[in-house]
Amino acid sequence: QQQQQQQDNESLDDVLVCLSADLSELSQKFSTKKQKLHDVEVSVEISSSSLTARVSDAEEHLHTLSARMAAVTNNSSRGSDNAVADERLQSSFTACAVHMEDVRVSVDSDTQRLSSLISAVKTSINNMENVLTSFESEVAVVNKCAHGSVSASPQQIRNRVRKAVDNCNALKKTFKERSHELTENLLGITEVLSRDYDTVTCFRTLEDTLTFCETGWNDNDGNNDNHNDI
Repeated sequence: QQQQQQQDNESLDDVLVCLSADLSELSQKFSTKKQKLHDVEVSVEISSSSLTARVSDAEEHLHTLSARMAAVTNNSSRGSDNAVADERLQSSFTACAVHMEDVRVSVDSDTQRLSSLISAVKTSINNMENVLTSFESEVAVVNKCAHGSVSASPQQIRNRVRKAVDNCNALKKTFKERSHELTENLLGITEVLSRDYDTVTCFRTLEDTLTFCETGWNDNDGNNDNHNDI
C-alpha cells in the first residue's frame, strides 16, 4: 500500500508538471494575443485619423475646384462657343462628386466593419482569459491533491485528478478555438486597413480641364475659339 501511495504521488507530480507547462504555454499565447489587440487598436486609431483627414482635405479640394469652375463658367469675357468646355467641366465635376460620395460610403462602411471586428477580438480575448482562469483552477485542484491538501481516499483523489485532466484538455481545445477566431478577426482588420481610397487621381481630369479653360481665356483675352477642342 505504501508503494502504491508512492506511485500515486509520482504520477500526480508528473500530471502537475504537464498541466503547469500547458498553463504556462497558454498564458504566453494569451499575452501575445492581448498585445496584438493593443497594437491593432493603435493602428486602427492612426489609420482612421489619417483617413478622416484625407477625406476632409479631398472634400475641401472639391469645394475649391467647384469655386474655380464657377469662376470659369461665369466669366463674362468668355464667348458663347464654350458649351462643350462647360459640359465637360460639369461632367468632370459630377464624376468627382460621385466618386467622393462613394469614398465616404466605403469609409463609413469600413469604419463600422473595423469597430465590429475589434469588438469580436475583445470578446475572444475575454473568452480566452476566462479559459485560463478555469485552467488555473483545475491545476490548483491537482496541486492540492499532489501535496496532500485534500481529505479523500486515494481512489477519490485519482478520480478528481482524472476529471481535472479531462477538464484541462477540454479547456485547451476551447482556448485553441477562441484563438483561431481571434486570428481570423485580426486578419480581417489587417485586410480593411490595407485598403486604399483614391482621393487624389479622381480630380486630375477636372483640374486639367479647369486649368485649360482658365489659361485659355486668360491668355487669349476672352478669345476662346480653341475651347471646343478640349
